[in-house]
Amino acid sequence: MFNNNSTTVNRQSGNKTADDAFSVFRNSDTPGMEKVETLLRQMDHPVSDSEAASIDRFMKDGSGSMSSKLETVEWAADKGIEMTDKNLSAIQETLNSEMNEAEMIETLAGTKEVTGEKAEDILEKNKSRPINS
Repeated sequence: MFNNNSTTVNRQSGNKTADDAFSVFRNSDTPGMEKVETLLRQMDHPVSDSEAASIDRFMKDGSGSMSSKLETVEWAADKGIEMTDKNLSAIQETLNSEMNEAEMIETLAGTKEVTGEKAEDILEKNKSRPINS
């Protein structure tokens, strides 16, 4: 008998179905998780249990607005980047900083570390710019 319940275990393989990790989004009290689930389902992007947990932590504790965090998750899903704590933070920093594309690739590849000094430099540079009305 075929079971359409997406939260069941495949009895033949013993593996969880791809939708199991989405239960983390439904059961989370973190703001925005229902939007993350909708976004990832629309993109047909499955997530592992560990990715779902990382996304939950990122949405709860990560820096930035809700919309910038959603943009980060969408960007990672679109590029096929594993959504770990480190990757989500690096993507968030990259999308919301003045890094060029080469610096972004170095950061995401782990060959370049984003430090507090880099963030402070970016903030200092932005303070000196006039605000466009």
